[in-house]
Amino acid sequence: MSTRDRHSGRSRTGRPPERSQRSATSGWRVFAAVILLLSLVLPITSAQPSPSAPGPIQNLSIAAIPALINLTPLNSTRPTIQLSLPPTPDLFLTFNLCSLTSNSSLLPTVLISTAADPAWSLGARSTADSGSGGTREGGHNRRSRQGAVWSLVWDKGFGNWTMSGMGQGEQVKMLLSLDVDVNGAFRSGVGAGNMPTYPNYTLPPAQLPLFASGAGSSTSSLTLIIVPTGSSPTSDGLDNSLCAIRTANISTGGIASARNAVLNRSQPHWMRLGGEEGLRSAWGAGDLVAGGSNYTAWTLDEAKGELSRPVWFATKQAGFSCPLVLPTSFCPSIAYAAPLPLDPTSPTHPLSSLPSNITDQLTSNLNALSTSLLSTACGRDRYSFASSCADCHTAYRDWLCRVLIPRCAGGVDTTADPAPQVTRRTVDAPRVPGVVLGGDQGYDELLPCLSTCNAVDRACPVNLNFRCPLRKHGADKSYGFLGDDPGYGDGSADLGVAAGDGWGNTWCNP
Repeated sequence: MSTRDRHSGRSRTGRPPERSQRSATSGWRVFAAVILLLSLVLPITSAQPSPSAPGPIQNLSIAAIPALINLTPLNSTRPTIQLSLPPTPDLFLTFNLCSLTSNSSLLPTVLISTAADPAWSLGARSTADSGSGGTREGGHNRRSRQGAVWSLVWDKGFGNWTMSGMGQGEQVKMLLSLDVDVNGAFRSGVGAGNMPTYPNYTLPPAQLPLFASGAGSSTSSLTLIIVPTGSSPTSDGLDNSLCAIRTANISTGGIASARNAVLNRSQPHWMRLGGEEGLRSAWGAGDLVAGGSNYTAWTLDEAKGELSRPVWFATKQAGFSCPLVLPTSFCPSIAYAAPLPLDPTSPTHPLSSLPSNITDQLTSNLNALSTSLLSTACGRDRYSFASSCADCHTAYRDWLCRVLIPRCAGGVDTTADPAPQVTRRTVDAPRVPGVVLGGDQGYDELLPCLSTCNAVDRACPVNLNFRCPLRKHGADKSYGFLGDDPGYGDGSADLGVAAGDGWGNTWCNP
């Protein structure tokens, strides 16, 4: 399957060979109960955190063995468990996955180490170690070159590891994690600070785990404040005065209070919005006045005594039919209204998942891209001093998400300068052939910024043949830009005019 941008004159082909794998659908909640089987049920006591292991983590120690342990499920808040076993000369471990989430392709990484201070990385040049366990069908566990770290190989929910003849006995530690791979790099490809390296170069899966990344990020004391702009202290130049903001919030009825909340994601998650990666929280407030009403918003961290700068936004017109789409595990850079079906159970709520016809296309194209990129020696044979295979993959995902999930343009300010770049999409003239959105009535699309296409062109190898349309030859049918000068106005701040201003006006979809 390929996805072709209707007006750009290019396509993404090269679908990888069919493989036997379980389908991956959106969502990433409670993942699996992992059982460590030895013999008896024994209590587990808390241990102090290890500075060398990824966070946030659960640290557990087993007082004695044999033991039968039912570990707590791994999830987005606590994606990692570090387990310490008592010293023993012979150790036989059996692992079972009790259940999977809707993202059934995401299996936990299990690393086992006999080092006093484990590095939790298999490293380069690891080898298969049949003596430590595995199965004939699934393959054998792998061992680091230094010999102190092993990675467990899963075979249909089963795994095992064996070590015998350790003299007086060595202490064994284990790391079970959803967020990291066998080299300690974050699977989502963001926030880890560790880029993949040759020869174990891996690219993120089509469906990313959306998790609260980093130690200390599991709790949040952020509060949202929304005030009608006409009653905002910004009108008096008191943008950063907390007492003035609180007074305005009380006098206007506390628009963002719990009674009006339709969404509260104060738990921060890693997202990539507007080209910037970081931990973000999300809120949804109801009881706003439709039809272009202006509002001013702040976030307040009560615990730290920190107040954000104000941001401004305006509501859509009454009857606007496109729901707000939140960042998802397929498209962490999407956060806007799109012509997708409403959630029938909660029609006023933002969408937190994508239809299967969209996720199928995203998966097919992202897998094809990974296959094409990894056909070369990523990390060794550099095609650019500025970009890597991982950069190409990220830029392509951002572009693909904007092509397959267009942004609705209803309610934009047509008097703004620059004027919004809008085109009409209908059943007979969809953006992507075969992907009909917006129903029989169609929708107005705020075109993606040409910068989203240019970013892929810059970041990816030339042999992928990804090309953006020229400004004078049909680019205006698919992308938003200003003028004919290729060095100006593609929607990026680097080329003169950013896609949005401080008042919430956006002339192209960044």
